[in-house]
Amino acid sequence: MDRAKGAITTPDMEEYAVAHTEDLSLLMVHSVMRGLTEAMVMARRKKEALAEAEKLRTELKARDDDVKAAVDAKDKAVADLKHLVGQIEGAKEAAVSEFRASEAFEDINTRYFLSGFEAFRKQAVQRFPGLDFTALQPYDDEDSVAGVSQDQAGDDDVSSK
Repeated sequence: MDRAKGAITTPDMEEYAVAHTEDLSLLMVHSVMRGLTEAMVMARRKKEALAEAEKLRTELKARDDDVKAAVDAKDKAVADLKHLVGQIEGAKEAAVSEFRASEAFEDINTRYFLSGFEAFRKQAVQRFPGLDFTALQPYDDEDSVAGVSQDQAGDDDVSSK
């Protein structure tokens, strides 16, 4: 009943009060037609709003699918990257092991050892001029040091001993 009272406004009631009985039926028909027109407009707007909502829902679904595809592609790329990093690390370790087993590595170590040995002898001669350090010479052959273990040969950190 409140809706019916709300549909008829105060200006409508004033028009009804002034109108004659014959005109009253015409005014009521006019009022009903105006209400129906408003209802039709609202129904059309509702239909348009629903169509727009469905269109947005479809677009959102498409975007969700795109996002999911992008996330899947990113996950695959991350997995591929991790695999490649693992391969690079393995190749690095293999290259280092191969170099350490090479003759070039031995030559470099020997050269730096001998230069360090010579630097030690020069410093020792300067600090202890009365001692003869010429007797200290590096071995020229590998057979002389072949029986020495890794720890005794000095490959480990000297400060830890």
